[in-house]
Amino acid sequence: NLETVVSLAMLACHPAEPPDPMIKIGAMIIAATALGAIPQLHKLASSGSSAGVSAATSGLTLTFTRFNLLATLTVKAPSLRSCADSVLRCLPSLVDALQQAETALILLAILLLVVSLPPNDGATPRRGTAALLLALLALGAA
Repeated sequence: NLETVVSLAMLACHPAEPPDPMIKIGAMIIAATALGAIPQLHKLASSGSSAGVSAATSGLTLTFTRFNLLATLTVKAPSLRSCADSVLRCLPSLVDALQQAETALILLAILLLVVSLPPNDGATPRRGTAALLLALLALGAA
């Protein structure tokens, strides 16, 4: 019946407060995502070279992640609006979006490191990276 459908829709838009372990698990997932990038960032920074790492592949990976994040935020927009008063209440359902945002930032750092080190530090890779970043910013603002 219509009343049941409306009740279920309201529950979906206004989830109950999450149990404390769910918040801890979400925080651990987000922290583990950051730990996964440390070896690549360290190797690039300590070697002083981006040999073997394609600026184009790094850019495409960043683009893919950015589009995933935008899609996730679009789908979760109603939930995000309902969480304006309590972010903690919706944190478990936002872990994937937070993880994708974190991944996008990590991939951005990797891309910027790649184009700042030889052999990818030429004008062409840097111009391509700048154009890509401007396009991703424009798409995110739209």
